[in-house]
Amino acid sequence: MRVALPLAKPELGWERNAHVRQVSRDEVERCLGPVDTFEVLHGGLANTNVRAGERVLRLHRGEDGSVTAHEARLLAHPWRTFRVPKVLARGEGFLVLE
Repeated sequence: MRVALPLAKPELGWERNAHVRQVSRDEVERCLGPVDTFEVLHGGLANTNVRAGERVLRLHRGEDGSVTAHEARLLAHPWRTFRVPKVLARGEGFLVLE
């Protein structure tokens, strides 16, 4: 008989830095253009995700730009076993996802 062991959850010990949590309207609108409202989503240790309508803005904090390009390539890959969000736009340090 197999016994299911609980999975380790290292994310429970993560603490986000204050600069990751803070997002200004100017920063959101620099990436998305004018928005009525936006909501900072929970999760993410080093990055910030913001929902504005049907779009999600993924801000890569403190990265050198290669992380944004790498993540965009991974999301554009034609995965067969799971669905990933479509990249709608990208810029220096951010992605806009469906």
